[in-house]
Amino acid sequence: EMLTPVMHYVLMSRRSPNFSSPQMEALGADLAEARDLDGKHECVVNNAYFRAWQYSSYKRDEIKLVVWCLARDGSVLQSLGEVAHTSDKSKGPMTVFVDETLLRPEMGVEDVKQARIEGAKLWRALSIKERTFWKEKATAIAKPKRQARVAFKLIVNLPREGSLGSVVDNLRKLGNARSSAFNSVGGGEPGVLTTLRGVLRCGHLEAPFRSPDEFMCEYWDAMNVDLGTGVEEYKQCMACYDLGQHIFHVEFTHQLAMASTMLRLQERYECPND
Repeated sequence: EMLTPVMHYVLMSRRSPNFSSPQMEALGADLAEARDLDGKHECVVNNAYFRAWQYSSYKRDEIKLVVWCLARDGSVLQSLGEVAHTSDKSKGPMTVFVDETLLRPEMGVEDVKQARIEGAKLWRALSIKERTFWKEKATAIAKPKRQARVAFKLIVNLPREGSLGSVVDNLRKLGNARSSAFNSVGGGEPGVLTTLRGVLRCGHLEAPFRSPDEFMCEYWDAMNVDLGTGVEEYKQCMACYDLGQHIFHVEFTHQLAMASTMLRLQERYECPND
C-alpha cells in the first residue's frame, strides 16, 4: 500500500510472465529457448506481436535486447523459404566444356566458336571417370536451391540505458489486438513497421539479418503471408491517376507496398516523334 504507482509499475515490469497453455503450444520447438531466456533474463515485452528480453549482464556501455517477432498463431515468425528460381521448365545442366584460360574479355563471335571447338576436343580427351565428375557437378549447379528459412529472433544492441525505456514502450504499445498488415495512422506505414524501424534506429541489429533494410523487407513479406493479405488490401495503399496521353501516375502509401507490386518503376524520357 505504501508503494507509489511508479514503483508498482517497475516491480510489475520485472516479473517474468507465466506461459499459458495456448502460448506453450504456439511456441512449439521454441518453448524451451523461451523458458531459458525467462530464467536468465528479464522479459520486458509480451504481447501479440513481440516477446522481448533484456540481457541482465552485458557490456557497461551497451544493452542487449532479444526481440522475437510473433506470427498470428503465437509462434515465432519465419522468413519465406522461396526457391531461387521457380521456372516450370527445369534448367538443363551445362553442355559446353571450355578451358577457362581460352576465355578473354571482349571476345568476338569467331573467337567464341574457336573456344567451343577447343573445348569439345578437351572433352573427348577426358576419361570416363573425369566426364562423370563434370556431369555430376554441372547437374548439381542446375538444380534449384531452396533458401533456408530464418526465424525472426532479433538481437539488438542499444548504446545506452536511456534508449531502452523508449524502445520497450514502443514495442508494448501495439498490445494484443491483431489487425490488417495495412492498417496505419495518417496514411503511412502500418504501426508495426513504424515501431520496428524506430527500434532499429535506436540501436544496432546484430543478428540474424545482415541489415535493417533486409530485415524489414523479409518481415513485410512474411507478415503478409501469415495474415493472408489479399489483393484488395494491397489496392488500399495504391492510388492511380490518368494524366492523359497514356501516362499514369501511381502513388503508394509507403515504399514496401510499392516494392510488393513487382513493377520496375523508373524515370523514362522519350521523343514522341521516334
